[in-house]
Amino acid sequence: MSYVERVLQPGEQVRHISSIHWIVYWPGVAVALLAVAAYWHGETRWLPTAWRYIAYGLALVAVVFLAREWYQWWITEIAVTNRRIIYKKGLIRRRSRVISVAAMASSTSANRSARSCIAFP
Repeated sequence: MSYVERVLQPGEQVRHISSIHWIVYWPGVAVALLAVAAYWHGETRWLPTAWRYIAYGLALVAVVFLAREWYQWWITEIAVTNRRIIYKKGLIRRRSRVISVAAMASSTSANRSARSCIAFP
């Protein structure tokens, strides 16, 4: 049972459940691509042993980055219900935020009226 399912109030329905965006994996993917490039460079150029060790080191860093990013994705829950928006992050030390949909609607209309006073489109 997820955190969102445990904190639902009577009569509250979940509209959408999500997590953080997959773009958090890009640093790990970029380092993995550098590792592949270093390995390939070692196969075609001079000092192949040095380039191979550089590639192994970069691959290890990429695995650490990807594992850390996956863990962040795994411990984060974002849910939209018919009454509120719930954001939870953490496994043991859980941090959560709850925003009422009514408060969200009033803040967006206030922002919209402020924008129209300043003449932004």
